[in-house]
Amino acid sequence: MAEEIRKEEIQNEEIKPEEKEEIKEEEEKKENVEDLEKLKADLNKCLVEKEEYLNGWKRARADFINYTKEEAVHFETLAKLAVESLAKELLIVLDSFHLGLNMLSGDEKAQRGLLLIQSQLEDILKKYGITKIPVEIGKPFDPKTQESFMEEISAQYPEGSVLEEIETGYFLDNQVLRPAKVKIAKASKDS
Repeated sequence: MAEEIRKEEIQNEEIKPEEKEEIKEEEEKKENVEDLEKLKADLNKCLVEKEEYLNGWKRARADFINYTKEEAVHFETLAKLAVESLAKELLIVLDSFHLGLNMLSGDEKAQRGLLLIQSQLEDILKKYGITKIPVEIGKPFDPKTQESFMEEISAQYPEGSVLEEIETGYFLDNQVLRPAKVKIAKASKDS
């Protein structure tokens, strides 16, 4: 029984002000630690979100750069196709000038006029990368840049050599736009 009385006395004793302060400080420390843990968790969450947003932005930026490159290539291809299409039409006109020049043997003024127009057309074509395919008489036939239009027996040149250029061929930026049509030599039946 003495023990029970002692416990009651201890419980009834008033807590000293120093102990109250220590308890209060302990509770504040506990709250501060909890607040700090919450802030750390919030900071980590923000850092993760920041990385996600940054990575998303980087992907979007890379996608946009790739898109602009693809569009530039696409635009260049379309421009080249437009030039090619127009050039093929202009080459028909240029061929007509060649034929017209061959028909006007006596009228020098008309020939000079046609030559001037032909020269202007050729200059315009050169500006856009369209150049003549060189054809040399007596040289071997080149199937990459020439098209065999006809064959003729020739004693002067070996078989497979170019005898005559029938229609001028053209390059567009070093690619064959239209092959040159040529007459090639074939061996005589006696050979």
